[in-house]
Amino acid sequence: MLFARYEHLPERLRPRVVLDFGAGHGRQANLWSGASDDLETFIAVDAVPGPYLTQRLYYRALGLDLNDYLDIPDEKFSLVGGREKVNHLPSWRMDLIPENSVDLIIAVQVLRELTPEFLIFSLRQFKRILRQGGSPYIRDHIGFHNVNGADQDRILHSFGFMPEWQPNWRDQVDVHGVPRRWGNPDINALIRKT
Repeated sequence: MLFARYEHLPERLRPRVVLDFGAGHGRQANLWSGASDDLETFIAVDAVPGPYLTQRLYYRALGLDLNDYLDIPDEKFSLVGGREKVNHLPSWRMDLIPENSVDLIIAVQVLRELTPEFLIFSLRQFKRILRQGGSPYIRDHIGFHNVNGADQDRILHSFGFMPEWQPNWRDQVDVHGVPRRWGNPDINALIRKT
């Protein structure tokens, strides 16, 4: 779980609300549902219909309680907590996630696949929902397989995200996609008051 076995996480970095952005087949729900005593709410988001429907099947097969946007009318959908629950919604309904409510956003092999317009939309949502001190955890290839042609690091910086952690691993040799944790700092706290 984000290398927790190898690195002691201080209390401020222990996520309680986790969002899996571009959830693929739903693997993160499997990893998080029973592994973290700190987890209070898990949210899975996807824009692609095929994987979204696959996730529904996978979450149910895991025996997780599914709170799915497709099953609930717009006006009644709200996030529910619990380690054995998955909140599931399409990415264009990220507006249903409250501001400053998410501790960790996981995006594995997804941001470089988005159209430039959808990348900007997604990062605006990340900035809106991520609490101060929260982290986007992004794992992508660096230096190749950049489908959208965007300079991802510059764009992340332009939204106020700052790199916090990156291992010294070689992409496609040591790992498939380099994991990096970015921070969402409180800019006012970074300014030294005299």
